[in-house]
Amino acid sequence: MMAIEFLVAVMCCAAMCLGGISQELMVASRENVQSLSNTERKQWLLDYFWSHSNYDEESKKWKFLYIIGTVGVCCSAFRQILGIPSTTFYAVRKMFLNKQRVIINRKERQRMTKSKSAVEWLKYYATSFGEKLPNTCQIHLPPCSTKLHVYERMVSESQVEFPEPISYSHFLRLWREEASYIAIPKHNRFSKCDTCTLIKTKLGETRDPAKRAILIEKREKHLRLQNMERQKYYKHQTKAKIHSSKYLSIIIDGMDQSKTQIPHFVHASKFTSSMWRLRVHLVGVILHGIGVYGFFDLFEYSHSTNLTLSVLLSIFYMLKESLPDVLYLQMDNCARENKNRYVLAFMAYLVERKIFRKVKISFLIVGHTHEDVDQVFSKFSHWLIRHAATTLEKLMTGFEKCFSPRPTSIRTSDVYNITEWLTPHINAIKNHSRPHVFKITSDESGKARLFWKEWSTDKKWNETTEYILKSDVEGEPDIVVPFFDEIHDNIDRLENDVKTSFKYFAKEEDKEWWYCFFRNYDAPNERYGPDTNFAFFLPVTLTLPE
Repeated sequence: MMAIEFLVAVMCCAAMCLGGISQELMVASRENVQSLSNTERKQWLLDYFWSHSNYDEESKKWKFLYIIGTVGVCCSAFRQILGIPSTTFYAVRKMFLNKQRVIINRKERQRMTKSKSAVEWLKYYATSFGEKLPNTCQIHLPPCSTKLHVYERMVSESQVEFPEPISYSHFLRLWREEASYIAIPKHNRFSKCDTCTLIKTKLGETRDPAKRAILIEKREKHLRLQNMERQKYYKHQTKAKIHSSKYLSIIIDGMDQSKTQIPHFVHASKFTSSMWRLRVHLVGVILHGIGVYGFFDLFEYSHSTNLTLSVLLSIFYMLKESLPDVLYLQMDNCARENKNRYVLAFMAYLVERKIFRKVKISFLIVGHTHEDVDQVFSKFSHWLIRHAATTLEKLMTGFEKCFSPRPTSIRTSDVYNITEWLTPHINAIKNHSRPHVFKITSDESGKARLFWKEWSTDKKWNETTEYILKSDVEGEPDIVVPFFDEIHDNIDRLENDVKTSFKYFAKEEDKEWWYCFFRNYDAPNERYGPDTNFAFFLPVTLTLPE
């Protein structure tokens, strides 16, 4: 193992990766790995291969991403910095290529090794194919799955490592004891995948072996497709984290509004269980490699495309000094807020204004859309189970405490009427509900062109025959006037119930917040949280540096 101080002068590759990494980072990275036992070190390396690899369909080979800290390096530099002998490195990589997930410790009994491998496989399978729910820490497997199907797949993929697998009953016991957070729900209140539901229904109706074989093959093909779509999203995340000056990856979604009503109490009495509450809406945004943000409103704005685009504008404004060339935007399939001509047209406008050189908008398969932003909502839901939030300020503070890295709470202030502003300039767009990937770039004339694919794995991009914007968009949109009709129509009941519940409040300042709210809830420009007002409309005042 070569000493760290000599590594800087070593020529690991043509790019001289070792010369671009500080000695402090090298030392810290090596110490983290070398502090492990021999078996733990091999297991760490095997886990690394599983989480930092991608199978290239064209070359039919695995490609690996080697990272020290946040810097991408070559294979040789990776080995030398961590002090991993080449024999150990390639031996463990061979285990990965043989689909092994657990390093076999010869001192353990074979049965224990099989059990541990089965549990690790189940957790990896759930991460690859499961849905991360917004209201619980559970992971739900696709509804077309069954526990027997999962077991049979585990047996098939572990055949090389364990020719004699554990029994089905033992697998179910391990599932209950070691991975109870992984479930196949009988009833799902979230949007369901039509393909999963249809396959599960037909499998339950037929006993014909030939028909079942066809259905099982369709199920495997469908699960592979949704996994590859998910992996593409993860690839965008990784690119943004490693090359933050080139790529910006964003996912945006709204939280279940029933969880965020205020005042919220941990222990509900008969009165507080049925009292009238103030509804609060939360839009969550993750900027991969940058931070997590939550935008709160009191339903004074319609939850439409205008709100979605205004939230994104707020994000772009915060990053105005360091916006990269390429934007990756991951959104839910909701046509009212996301998957519509206004979102496509506005992204085309940003490209024509040279805010971005390229924008790629992706949508996961309906029924398979729960991702990392839903994990943030899940953590927030669990925080609310253990903590009271009697005011909007306390609710926003709770959001900032629920997750790591620490999120930032923002009170939604100005929402722009972008849809009405763009409408006269948009060409007719049809059949845009079917594709799951859109790409917007400018041509030689500077006009934005729209390309689309049904799936991210499709090789060919399809191009629309006309421009998205048929004319130049001038000026700026009007600000949407907030409407408080819902609060106003129920203000007497809300005020009466909230004041009755004051006996459950722990602090006088929380009561004062409500007194202030009842006096000024509909006052112009009133803000109850952090001020995020825009001095100028972003696209008019901001362009990328030459």
